[in-house]
Amino acid sequence: MPSSEFEESDIDMVEAAGGKVLIGEHGFSRIPVRLESARLSTLCGWFVSEGTTYETFPKIYASGRVRGRSSGFTLAQSEGKGDPKGAIYRREIRETLAGLGLGFSTDSQDLKWFKTASSVLNCWLRDNCYDSKDFLDSRSKRIPRFVFDSTATLEAFFDSVYKGDGSSRQNVYTTTSQGLAEDMVVLLSSLGYKSKVKWDNDRVFRISFSNASCELTSAGKGVRKSVQRFAYQGTVYCVTTKKNHTVIAGREGRYAPVGQSYGVLGFETFAFYCLPVAEATAALGRYVITKTIDRCKELGIQVLYSDTDSIFLRSPSKEQVSTVTHWADHDMGVELDLDKVYRYVAFSSRKKNYFGVLPDGTVDIRGLTGKKSQTPDYLKEIFYSTLKILSEVKSPEDFEKARAQTRELLTGMINNLKGKKVPVESLAFNVMMGKPTERYNGTTPQHVRAAKLLEEKGREVKAGEIIQYVKTKNPPYVKPVALAKVEEIDADKYIEYAHSMFDQLLDALDFSFDEIMGATTLDLFWS
Repeated sequence: MPSSEFEESDIDMVEAAGGKVLIGEHGFSRIPVRLESARLSTLCGWFVSEGTTYETFPKIYASGRVRGRSSGFTLAQSEGKGDPKGAIYRREIRETLAGLGLGFSTDSQDLKWFKTASSVLNCWLRDNCYDSKDFLDSRSKRIPRFVFDSTATLEAFFDSVYKGDGSSRQNVYTTTSQGLAEDMVVLLSSLGYKSKVKWDNDRVFRISFSNASCELTSAGKGVRKSVQRFAYQGTVYCVTTKKNHTVIAGREGRYAPVGQSYGVLGFETFAFYCLPVAEATAALGRYVITKTIDRCKELGIQVLYSDTDSIFLRSPSKEQVSTVTHWADHDMGVELDLDKVYRYVAFSSRKKNYFGVLPDGTVDIRGLTGKKSQTPDYLKEIFYSTLKILSEVKSPEDFEKARAQTRELLTGMINNLKGKKVPVESLAFNVMMGKPTERYNGTTPQHVRAAKLLEEKGREVKAGEIIQYVKTKNPPYVKPVALAKVEEIDADKYIEYAHSMFDQLLDALDFSFDEIMGATTLDLFWS
């Protein structure tokens, strides 16, 4: 009878009476309408690693023999040459097919494959084990969604799929399908493994994995944090605290507070690494930001810039800000907070590179580099003088004046460095000794080289001591401040350091450090 006339309750009644319900196209092989999930997962594992679907169409040969239409799937697994696993795997496949009540044929001589004729399974495998019905090859294989429903189905699938394409020497699974590689990461994470994906130019993906063993990371020898496993049913949320959205995570044996947990979920040595979850969370964030931008435009608010988790609006009213935040909370389920109000802000052509001035005159620069404690006093002084110039801007006209003043200030800095007009003490880098000089092996850091020069002069250097040194022209290219002369200073090295300090800031001012360098070179030539 047509399957559309059967209900689940009808199947229950037949099975309760000891019968079986079979399904199949008229005139073709039939299979049980219900298949045990763990065994089906095992079959899917063999199919994803070793299987293909097939379909033949009616044909009349010259001899008069007629071939009818047939479809189903084939599993390739040979006896192997001198490897007993081949025979073991063939037996397991045979037992799986028989346990599911599926008929099959096999080549009796070469013992290389199994074939099951079923148009129903052919269609089901095409729909569930591939990315696309148009490209049915190894590059489009996927894990069927039902496999993720329970630990039993996950384990059954993994056991058979790994026997097909897994390494016998190390914990590595290989596939040419990017989708399958991503699915395997989720599967391994669900089974408590840490995994890592690598691929080569031929788009061959290799997933290596190891048991998480309740450790947050596998790196380093630091103190481990433990977690407890327990059965849970219900909603799972992003691991985060309510107020500051912080979670403690580990890397190389060291633990520190980080932001939203999706970040560590995308970190490959994190025990709960699950790249698709991290990517999906980031995608949701982009969706919310995009929708928020559209909403602002509908309200007539000019959007200047958008970042990973923020947007910059030009002079919105309090009512407009309130409308946007209420909309985000009600329609998007996201809390938007007013973070900062700038008197003005300047964006560069780089991503995530801008600076702004707060109402009190404080200059806020994304990735501020001039505050490093080891920065020489002279360069730090120039940097803060630049910030002071920018903090006094209150109009577009002031901004243009600030650009000119900044250019003039940096031109003077370069000329002073090249003209040896800066005292040695003002050019000192200050770096602390982490350990005694004799315990530094391999490449010797600059401050250690300077410390060794002090020891050669009879000075004792201890761990924890601050070493003041300058960069010089001649080997070893550094000298302690106490032993250096201004004539020995390598001006080019300091200009190079200043370049890295100011380049980001100048980019937002719409000119570059190289432009200033070119101007000073011409000035020196004509003078």
